[in-house]
Amino acid sequence: ATSFAPLSAVQAVPPRAAASRAICRHGNRSRGGTACTALNGANDVAVQAYLDDQIAFTDIPRLLAEVLEQHAPVAHPTLDEVLAVDAWARRVAMERIPAWSPR
Repeated sequence: ATSFAPLSAVQAVPPRAAASRAICRHGNRSRGGTACTALNGANDVAVQAYLDDQIAFTDIPRLLAEVLEQHAPVAHPTLDEVLAVDAWARRVAMERIPAWSPR
């Protein structure tokens, strides 16, 4: 039988306000266009960097914010533009990782 007793100690922790604001301000759907594409590409790279012990978990939103600060969204992108933005965001995120202090 499955025991759920260990889960009684699990607590939800609200996201850090500054990190949440950075992501919402720069990558949310209200900004539109290719902002979500840039966010997704950069997030894939940031999460992998965390899993590879290259950055701390708390660095993920800061890295995403840095990439999104540099992005100029295209309002109604073509497929080629979406693919280009994804590649750009991944490249920029990878280039920024060495600048972050190791875990």
